[in-house]
Amino acid sequence: MSQHQHTDKVLSDIQNTVDHLNSIKKMIEEHQSCLSVLSQLSGIFIRLAEVKITIVNDHIKSCVSSRKLDDPNQLSREIEQILKVAISAPSSGSFH
Repeated sequence: MSQHQHTDKVLSDIQNTVDHLNSIKKMIEEHQSCLSVLSQLSGIFIRLAEVKITIVNDHIKSCVSSRKLDDPNQLSREIEQILKVAISAPSSGSFH
């Protein structure tokens, strides 16, 4: 596997997201405003989307572009697969 350029940034962003989630948990435990909690959760989704973009870019630059592809259509298929994974939404569970 190739070295990814932004591994440290991704790890830092994920740790910041974990810390942010813990602060949101505390907000909920303290019965703070639902709108405030929702606003903070929106920030989490934005940060995670940015992390996904960084990972996609690193994967394409480090993993995909460094391989020798025999089939000219293979690059297109790999990019398509990356995008499907990156933009797919998690399956929704039920909230009780």
